[in-house]
Amino acid sequence: MIKILLILLVLTNSIFAVTCMQLKKPEFDKSRALYSVIENTPASLDSNISSDDKNTYFYSDHFRVIIGNSYASSVLEKERIERVLSYAESSWEKEIENIGFQQPYNSEKYFLDIYMGNKSAYNFAESKYVSISSSYAGFATYYSDGTPYFILNPSIEDSVIQATIAHEFFHTIQYSYFDGDAMSDEVWYANIWFLEATAVLMEDEVFPDNNDYIRFVDNYKNYIYKSLEYYNGSAEYGKVLLFKFLKEKYENFDVIFTALQEIDEETKFLEVLENNISNFHTDLLEFGKWILDPENHFEDGDLYDSAIPSTSSLSATTVGHLGFQFIKDSGEYYNSSNPQYLQSSFSGESEKVENLENGIIILNTSGENLDTSVLSKNKKTSLDLKTGWNMIANPYKETISLYDEFNNSLVWIFRNNEYLAFSEIKDYKRVLEAQNIFIDELLSGEGAWVYIENDESINLFGENILKFDELEIDENWKLTNISGSTFNTNFLPKDVTIFYFDNSLNNYRILQNGAKVENFEKVDEISVGSGYFIKKTGE
Repeated sequence: MIKILLILLVLTNSIFAVTCMQLKKPEFDKSRALYSVIENTPASLDSNISSDDKNTYFYSDHFRVIIGNSYASSVLEKERIERVLSYAESSWEKEIENIGFQQPYNSEKYFLDIYMGNKSAYNFAESKYVSISSSYAGFATYYSDGTPYFILNPSIEDSVIQATIAHEFFHTIQYSYFDGDAMSDEVWYANIWFLEATAVLMEDEVFPDNNDYIRFVDNYKNYIYKSLEYYNGSAEYGKVLLFKFLKEKYENFDVIFTALQEIDEETKFLEVLENNISNFHTDLLEFGKWILDPENHFEDGDLYDSAIPSTSSLSATTVGHLGFQFIKDSGEYYNSSNPQYLQSSFSGESEKVENLENGIIILNTSGENLDTSVLSKNKKTSLDLKTGWNMIANPYKETISLYDEFNNSLVWIFRNNEYLAFSEIKDYKRVLEAQNIFIDELLSGEGAWVYIENDESINLFGENILKFDELEIDENWKLTNISGSTFNTNFLPKDVTIFYFDNSLNNYRILQNGAKVENFEKVDEISVGSGYFIKKTGE
């Protein structure tokens, strides 16, 4: 059974708007030769039958409009039919001939039928007159051999007919790339967002002056924190913004081609995009910047200023996979990306200490829901050191002078597989200098042991923050900063071992190949400014 995408027509402020109904699953068998059983349904491309005892037929190069005989002589109906055929051929020309998508199933043999609903058109294949609810603009469905046909509501305004034909025609193209019948319900429903968003994109590609898609933009904005796969009958339409962004940035449809060419009955479109588009996540982060300032980025951006999403403070909420959160707050913030989520400023910059008043974009890339309470730990504060030994690190790209904050400390640094040290305490300093191991700088990303006699708070200063991707992990131990932002260790590579001295436990926390080590607490979280020993150990 294939899943059908219906278009629902609703009246909003006296303007027709298109949205989505629950999907249905009619059965058909692509191996069945329907035409050999029911003449003229569908009609072969050499057909020239103008009428029969029930219907009158009007043709273009690829489409056939069907209307009941009692309505066929109406001048208004004939004019409407001419426009419908023109809109359908415009959709074919743009989507197939110009862009290059493949033809709908069986369209190399048959006309694609367009029934005018509620006009006494008779469907011989199903032995019934074709009717359509006044709530529907129209939809695409299929004869039992898989050949698509359309049902249109002739009472709707012309601009909605345009959008409906371009949209539904692209659904028939989409289905030519995969067998929707073979998809499980789980996979199918996870794919709705892609199918609807790209079909809405085609509305604007075929009829760029129509701009009917604008009405859907807010539908996405209101649920932008949800997973990209989230759908509710309206949000998935608004995700046309993502494909507008990709098309306008790259000036092609390669992402859509890749998704359709690589999809199969067991795969979700989002998996295809993440596995085949190398920069998909970073593109999405840039997309977040575009939707914050649409007028200066999107070609139609001046038409959807209302798409700017609301911002929130650092209060805890839940963000779905590839969902966004836009934050404004007070204070300084570590704006850096990690394996759990990506970050940038509203202007698109990252790896900086950012003023939260300027805004931060958060994109959850973890594959699961993100509890944003972790983000509050990226707010820049002093490092609180406890009496005894502490492990700290320099999270900045700049070198830090140890003279600035460690006057009453003993600092040991593991650099190039040897220990070096710093202290301004005279007795310590004299010994260190005598052994030629005295140093006075903490290099970018470098970690250190710090011993103090009393609790103390220190401040490390820099402007440019390291990100996780800049950490080189090999078979040698490094005492290092791991990330310029806080994240859960579940998202670390599984082939590493790390340990960290927890002063409050007076013992180590260890994570080995993603698992807890017996007799030790687990390293649950990577924190900014904490030092960790890390090396690659193999899974």
